[in-house]
Amino acid sequence: MTVRGGPRNLLAVCGLCLSNLAQLARTQHSEVARAHNRKVRFGLNGFVIVRDTEAEARDQLCEIIAHADAEAVEGFRESVQTAGAATSDKKGMWADSSFEDLVQYNDGFRTQLIGTPEQVADRIIEYKKIGVDLILTGFLHFQEELEAFGKTVIPIVREKEAELVNRGLLTPAGV
Repeated sequence: MTVRGGPRNLLAVCGLCLSNLAQLARTQHSEVARAHNRKVRFGLNGFVIVRDTEAEARDQLCEIIAHADAEAVEGFRESVQTAGAATSDKKGMWADSSFEDLVQYNDGFRTQLIGTPEQVADRIIEYKKIGVDLILTGFLHFQEELEAFGKTVIPIVREKEAELVNRGLLTPAGV
């Protein structure tokens, strides 16, 4: 798990799965913030693969991993594990990261923003429900995929977000 402090009480959380992030949101970080009349906000790193079918998205993920530079990934693993020994928990941010996780730095695949537009939108909404304020996205083909993400995923997220806000199940973005 990666947690970094940032400006305006934003914690950048890299590559946490949904259940781990929910646990983090309920831990001491929130308690300390409340004690100082502050609100912790969470930013999450995620690599996005949106395709027409989940199978196509998963195939793309497998292809990315298969074409990874194994030497570079292993070098990164060694570096971060060495650095992790200097942290308070003696493990560091990437101690439990697999080779596949480390192909995309900051464990971006672990967020599972992989699938159809609807599946990715649903996943984003689940993260929003547990308190993620910002998702930093990465894409294989940045320009084309970012544009497609904006046209196919974001409208679904906005629609689902509005429905949850209307039902009182989600705080409006930016509040």
